Amino acid sequence: MALMQEAISSPKNEHAPHLLLFAGNTLLEKIRYDWQDLSSQEQQNLRGELLTAVASAAAHREVKLALRALGASVSALATQTAQQWSDVLTSLFLHFGGQESADGSLSIPTAGVLPLLAVLRDLPWECADGRAGPPQAAKDALQRQLSAGIGAFCGMNKTQYDLCNISLIELAADVIITSKVQD
Repeated sequence: MALMQEAISSPKNEHAPHLLLFAGNTLLEKIRYDWQDLSSQEQQNLRGELLTAVASAAAHREVKLALRALGASVSALATQTAQQWSDVLTSLFLHFGGQESADGSLSIPTAGVLPLLAVLRDLPWECADGRAGPPQAAKDALQRQLSAGIGAFCGMNKTQYDLCNISLIELAADVIITSKVQD
């Protein structure tokens, strides 16, 4: 965690991208395979720190190299904690600046699109992954959240966020494919 915080605090440091990539990959493996070794306080803190790291990596061109690994770490964490984190999609959307207007349409600032997609891209595959790790009930809970909520994201400001919508449509297809594979 110290490496990740150091890299986030000085993204222009020449070593920051490599430190964040290392931290993201290390945390991904820790979350996937050694989650139960972390105390409940460490688990709680990790979510906030990882979300901050994803937003920071997306905001600084210098450390975007690490964005994929950090997003995958948040996806793995969401799978591990899906039974306790009952509103994964909503909280991610809000964390990265998303808002719901009075007419029910969703919007997210341009700066929030990349970090949101970095996390959402791996969620369907984390749910479908057959490896040991999170209990199947946690994977099923997250899969239900994805199936129920992804449609709202796909309709999000189509004219403003073409890239986002293309990626979200691909994500929706992944959700459908992985839910069919599980059935």
